[in-house]
Amino acid sequence: MPPPPPEPPRRVPLWLKIMSAVWAVALVVGAVWYSLHGRPTVREQTTIASAQPVVDRAIVDVVTAAGSGPLVAISGFERIGSCHVTPIRPGAEYRRVADFYAPRGTESAILQGIASRLPHRYGAAATSGGARTKPLLFADAGDYVAVQGTVPAPGVVEVAALTGCRPEGGLAVSEPTPPTGSAELAAIGPVLDALGRPAVRTVTVASLPCPSGGSLRSVAAMLPPRSAPSSLATALAPVSAAPAVASAGTFAFREGSVDVVARTNGTTHAVTVIGTSRC
Repeated sequence: MPPPPPEPPRRVPLWLKIMSAVWAVALVVGAVWYSLHGRPTVREQTTIASAQPVVDRAIVDVVTAAGSGPLVAISGFERIGSCHVTPIRPGAEYRRVADFYAPRGTESAILQGIASRLPHRYGAAATSGGARTKPLLFADAGDYVAVQGTVPAPGVVEVAALTGCRPEGGLAVSEPTPPTGSAELAAIGPVLDALGRPAVRTVTVASLPCPSGGSLRSVAAMLPPRSAPSSLATALAPVSAAPAVASAGTFAFREGSVDVVARTNGTTHAVTVIGTSRC
């Protein structure tokens, strides 16, 4: 028997061709629109560079919410560790910290005040702590930036804005030398004189834009290792007669409009002196 004749090729219906073409065009248009107007749906779709302005705004809002009572020192935008966005894609975590200094026993009130006065969009909440727990603060600054407040030591409140793990995205962090004659340099000068040690390095660790103009600015002078006196409270007593905090490792006072904080590193015994001007 001869083999049966081959079946004629099936023709794709015209309507199916049209629908496929429309679907392909819709996908392309949607991809282009999202690339121009879409918002990230997970933190890993953003970068450290894009998160830094959110971190800076959060710190400005936290300092404003804390009011003028506690003294404040702002840290640099610090890389705190490496991480993996995916198993083969590296990332990093950064943070900026506002350290508040006030008399012992006021830590919980400071955190409660920050939580109550932060803008509503933060959804901030603070716990008062108990006999075995320390007060805590939690808030959301947006763009997957977390705000966390703790009490690392009596009389000290630390509020950090954290990026979480993200690609660095070509981030470049600069710490320029402060201009001669700035208010921050003038305020920390007497502290350096009283310690009798020249600063190894003096840099502007933070210069954050304020909503109403100006900037929240911190200038830090780093002294060399093993430069700390046995007690900052004793060594710096002539600098301020009424410091907000005076202990062996911390001395904080206000000089005009500048908050001045000197603190000792417990490991290296170096001293860092920070002058901060508020918004």
